[in-house]
Amino acid sequence: MSAGFERYPYSGRRRTGFTRGGTIALGTLLALAGAGMAIDNLRDGEIAQAVIIVNVMGVFSLLTFGVYPQSQPRGRFRMLNAVVMTRAERPPIDSWVHLAPTRALRTTLTIGFTWGSLGVLAIAVIGVLQLTGVLPAIGGRTELGKAIFAVALATLIGGVGLWLSSLLIWRRIRNGSFGTRPSGVALGEVAVAVRVPGADVEIPWTRIISVTPEVAQAGNRAHSIPMMRLKLAPGGVPQEVQMLSGEGYKVPIDALYTALRWYQAHPETRWELGRVEGERRLEGWRVDALARVPQE
Repeated sequence: MSAGFERYPYSGRRRTGFTRGGTIALGTLLALAGAGMAIDNLRDGEIAQAVIIVNVMGVFSLLTFGVYPQSQPRGRFRMLNAVVMTRAERPPIDSWVHLAPTRALRTTLTIGFTWGSLGVLAIAVIGVLQLTGVLPAIGGRTELGKAIFAVALATLIGGVGLWLSSLLIWRRIRNGSFGTRPSGVALGEVAVAVRVPGADVEIPWTRIISVTPEVAQAGNRAHSIPMMRLKLAPGGVPQEVQMLSGEGYKVPIDALYTALRWYQAHPETRWELGRVEGERRLEGWRVDALARVPQE
């Protein structure tokens, strides 16, 4: 085992409440139920109702298939010029870095989220058209205040959903298209760069006081999100804590966690980052991490 290797304590332990068999069964059930109800409505001549059912059940089915657990990552760190990760508006702190690329979420999840967001926005647009008299009101008269509130709520939910959808789409583009800026966490001699959709910051190693694992609860104890907490000294970026995801990378999380902790605690070795010596050390940790991951 390579010197300094540490296992991320929450590796492979995320509790989401979803299992592979459960997601396949539920997603298939939703799709079949939607198809059956849509066919029944078409037979009765309820075309609009059938379209609504197809959209709603289709979205839920895609979202269910989208949370199907992914296999453990096994990729390598990428050594690349830091400029390709920026918009070239100003030079990055480091010239060469080792990148832990982010891993795109399942296509079905992205499609389902985008489809659902557009559907909610469509409802908001229809509501506006009804309020302005362009379209006749459906279901009788509704209080103006309640109608305006419903349209505003649908617009808000749809807008937030579409923004999140754009992050998912852009993450996939940046992980698979030639000529786009790579997405991920980059380790350089001077700084750690977080270059992901929604976050773009360089944190000097001298500002990182500690790197610790953490679990964030999402809603209830059945759903937990593994994180890495970077405690920062005052100065530079405004916050005193930078949270990094404890999953969602193409490299094993154990290797990235080890790298962050090792180079934070051993400043005398940071010179090797962006060089072949650092590449060798990171590869050793990656191999160590894979030795602890069951083959799939």
